[in-house]
Amino acid sequence: LGGAARGASFQVSPTRFEFSLERRFTNFFAVTNNSADELRLRITTAYLDPGEQGQLRERSGQPYDLSGWIVLNPRRLNLGPSEKRVVRFSVRPPPGLAPGEYRAVVFFEELPGRPDEPTQQGAGLHIQILTRLGVTIYGRIGEPTAEVRLESPQAAVAADGVHFKATALNAGTAHATLDVAARLVGLDDK
Repeated sequence: LGGAARGASFQVSPTRFEFSLERRFTNFFAVTNNSADELRLRITTAYLDPGEQGQLRERSGQPYDLSGWIVLNPRRLNLGPSEKRVVRFSVRPPPGLAPGEYRAVVFFEELPGRPDEPTQQGAGLHIQILTRLGVTIYGRIGEPTAEVRLESPQAAVAADGVHFKATALNAGTAHATLDVAARLVGLDDK
């Protein structure tokens, strides 16, 4: 459960929570400003699911979405240079949940400076890169299981290497981690 997610200007730790939904769960994130500037952050929740090309997309109304049960305090945060603050959260599940693993992502999104803040005068170009970090939260009830299967596996040998492509589907009620091992076999089975 340890570790920290680092962005260009701030970091959040821990980067993952797993807990039982048999009762309310309360904990906190530590958010640290790594920059020499004041930061404004917005904290939100979302349920993410992979799209057809594998990219993650926000979705609503999903059966294992716990984002609506998360209470965050505060939801907006100002951090001075090198300042560290705590964001508390509580998960309040409704009664009668089906067994399985419920999940959500808590996003920490850097906001641009306020429009009324003074800016330097003169000619030049100012590019501001804003960071958005996500921390995954897993809540489970009962005995969730992963049921992973590969569909349409394909392998091709090309000049730049061997390419393997497949779609991994999880029909279970828990997240799964895939480890891929490959063995290159010649025409003589060696």
